[in-house]
Amino acid sequence: MIRRLRNLLIGLKNERGVCQDGQSNVQEVVLSYFDNIFRANDDSRPELTTHAMDSRVTERMNQQLTRVLTSEEVKHAVFDMSANKSTSPDSMTLYFFQCFWHIVSNDIVRAVDSFFFISHLLRSVNHTHACLIPKTLSPINLTELRPISLCNIVTKIIGNVMTNRMRPVLMAIISENKSAFLPGCMIPDNILIAREVLHFMNHSKSVRNTNMAIKHDMSKAYDRVEWKFLEALMLKLGFCCKWVDWTMSLVSTVSYSFLINGVPCGFIRPTRGIRQEELTCMMREAKERRTLTGIKISRDSSSINHILFADDTIIFYKATTSAGREITRILTEYEMASRKKVNVGKCSTSISPWTS
Repeated sequence: MIRRLRNLLIGLKNERGVCQDGQSNVQEVVLSYFDNIFRANDDSRPELTTHAMDSRVTERMNQQLTRVLTSEEVKHAVFDMSANKSTSPDSMTLYFFQCFWHIVSNDIVRAVDSFFFISHLLRSVNHTHACLIPKTLSPINLTELRPISLCNIVTKIIGNVMTNRMRPVLMAIISENKSAFLPGCMIPDNILIAREVLHFMNHSKSVRNTNMAIKHDMSKAYDRVEWKFLEALMLKLGFCCKWVDWTMSLVSTVSYSFLINGVPCGFIRPTRGIRQEELTCMMREAKERRTLTGIKISRDSSSINHILFADDTIIFYKATTSAGREITRILTEYEMASRKKVNVGKCSTSISPWTS
């Protein structure tokens, strides 16, 4: 009861900054906001970033990714997930399926196997409730709400099967700059690296070689991903057509209703966005061309020109006009390719003290 009261939405500001009160008005503000975010742009240009990428997924990896589904694999996916998560649009929890697996297993396995056989997911199965969780007390702006997707059980199981198959491939396709997604690594690893580089910058006495760091945040990073960009990215990485078809079917058949004060409202069929790179390949290419050489904190250390977090990136570079232009070019082309937007309000810079 206390949580429900804390999450209660009494009023929200619309795109003109006017506060709208009441359930129906709040609903209209929410649906208008997310309908705009989930609407695709026809002018996205994925080739601006994918040209710098190399194929990393081998034929053997693709064979493992698209192998024949087994009942044991489905069972592992079911019991691998938490049983007490929030209920989905079908009003079921995983606890029910885990308790009565001996009864429902055949039906679930057939449903999951059907998806992998025809590479298509019914839109009704992929309908999702988006619950809006406040980031602050008494939120008044939609940016102060975090949408959490509540998927149907079958969709969760299919997604977990694919996730389990992807795990052995991650080391080959994820950059070392995004260490939190690699086995044995954590987000604090990159935090420590960033602190060391910033400490070096702030205490450097060099006047000739001064440095800068930019922390930028991608606004609604996953919601704004263009499906055309995602598909081109996977094909460039070397994923086979069958795996790409499975992924795009999961992504493109989704629809949303929004839980506003506990009531499902509206219906949005997005044309972009994913439920939660490649900026890294562009940064690596710039490093190889020596247009963004990065920072070395000691004579024998590696040069670092960027570190990735969830939807934040810290870019390190020499404090020169040419490097600044290169950063602007990369971010502009990345926005044009993926249609993500840099959240200027959350960006910050750090400059060596002797920079002139």
